[in-house]
Amino acid sequence: MSVNPLNPLCDACTGPLNTDARHRGTLAGTYRFPHDIMFAATMRARSATPYNVNAGQDLNGDGFRIDLPPGIAHINSGRGSAFSQLDIRGSKNFQIQGAVGIEAIVEVFNLFNARNPAGYSGNLSSATFGQPSTFAGDPLQGEQRLAQVGVRIRS
Repeated sequence: MSVNPLNPLCDACTGPLNTDARHRGTLAGTYRFPHDIMFAATMRARSATPYNVNAGQDLNGDGFRIDLPPGIAHINSGRGSAFSQLDIRGSKNFQIQGAVGIEAIVEVFNLFNARNPAGYSGNLSSATFGQPSTFAGDPLQGEQRLAQVGVRIRS
């Protein structure tokens, strides 16, 4: 993103990427119960990612309303919210004949349906400045609670 379309390589046009989470962590585990039943869980988390703060008005007279406000040195100087999500998987193996078997699978993604903010309003002149504008659970974002059931044939 550039805050100066007439000079996209300006000093203020460089800063952290909007995907720059300072901390990321994943914890995963699997447990096999008796009778060939498996349970697995994966917890993902990350710290807040940057978003761009702009004045929402043309401060330098270049005709563009994306100027950085006074005191903001570069793009993506704001920080949003952290992200966390728990996914689980359960399966059961059934032996049919010889080496042939079936595995029944149930998976749930984002088990607790966490509504993780994904985008922010960075326009200082807006009443919604600093508030989330999109969430990871919004349609087409791919992180709302989802469940799926499947069958795998083994041979």
